[in-house]
Amino acid sequence: EHFGKREVCDLFPEYYILRVNDFNDNAKDSLDEWIYYLKNDRIPKRFEAKGLEQVRERLLIDGLTKQERLDYEHHLNQTIFESSVIKSNYQKGRFEGRAEGLQEGEVKGRSAERLSIARTLLGRGLSAEDAAQITGLAIEQVREIKI
Repeated sequence: EHFGKREVCDLFPEYYILRVNDFNDNAKDSLDEWIYYLKNDRIPKRFEAKGLEQVRERLLIDGLTKQERLDYEHHLNQTIFESSVIKSNYQKGRFEGRAEGLQEGEVKGRSAERLSIARTLLGRGLSAEDAAQITGLAIEQVREIKI
């Protein structure tokens, strides 16, 4: 018993030899579709075996001329670069937007606090002018406060 295996066949992989030259090109199932591809180096549109779609895409790329392949690779690199730029700018925009939102929230919060203090001062009998001077609010803002 080696490596938790009792039989030699459990220890070593099983290999199959496919004789594709003898294949009659009549694909009845997904294995036949793969054998057809291995023999003919092309994939008919009607074939749907798992994984053949990726091979079909790769065959398209492999069929390009050297210049076309360079152009294609440049296009892929440009697409990746552009996507990265967009993502970075999106993240930067979100960060700046959050910072701006926090700053705006702080300003609104301070303003609400000043209005609350002015309301309390007016409720205790102080004049609008005194409440405005203490809170730093404009006199018009203080006069609009309802007690």
